[in-house]
Amino acid sequence: MRTQLRGRRAEYIPEFDLLRSLAIGLLFFHHGGLYNLSLFGLPLTALNHYDELFLLGSFTFLSGYLMVHSIEGKFLTDFLKGRLLRIYLPHLVALVLFLLMLDINIDETGLLVHLMGAQIVLSPALTSPILTLWYIGLILAYSVIFGILVKLFPRLPVLIAAMLGVLLQAGLARQEFSLFARRFFYYYPVFAAGLLAAKTGLLERLTSARFFLLDKLALLVIGVLAFSPYCEVPPAKAGGFRVQRERPIERLG
Repeated sequence: MRTQLRGRRAEYIPEFDLLRSLAIGLLFFHHGGLYNLSLFGLPLTALNHYDELFLLGSFTFLSGYLMVHSIEGKFLTDFLKGRLLRIYLPHLVALVLFLLMLDINIDETGLLVHLMGAQIVLSPALTSPILTLWYIGLILAYSVIFGILVKLFPRLPVLIAAMLGVLLQAGLARQEFSLFARRFFYYYPVFAAGLLAAKTGLLERLTSARFFLLDKLALLVIGVLAFSPYCEVPPAKAGGFRVQRERPIERLG
């Protein structure tokens, strides 16, 4: 088992470097104020939502894929401890800096929720995610949920059924109790797809040169079409605390 695990960790997929580089480039584009420009007389504002969904979807997919290699061969407690050190502690530092440097009004309940890193799970019932901190809370929530599922259900069919069950329960909890921020549902299938790609080895076949770029183009088109409806979803109302610029709460920043 250990030999196989080391072999999988040593595996190099060049498409990952390309995807990560593209996402980082789009991140600079997203925060660089370039949407005010135009190309051939066409405004770039319409690219805002697609840019955000693509770059965050890319990072989310990679997180799901790499999580499998991080958790295999470890106890669940060891995996969660490692995730807390890598994700939760930087989240606390970022939260303190945000509160000190930005004009954010937050009540005691909202502060406690953010200190727990549970803003994605307890939003919008008790709080609203603060700017870009929502994504850190999202990855933290996925790490705990999927980490538990992978350890409890090692068989692939049962694991997929458990993932769908969690998603269904989260949807019911949002409908009945206003739990789970809407972006939890946007990126849940993306994280799950990355995890399943690592578990099945499917990505190695998709990244082969057998179909050149046709399969990649088909996946890109399917992904854009699948996420297109989310671009028209109105921002959720903020709850728990208020930020002066309320709209960016539910945006990438």
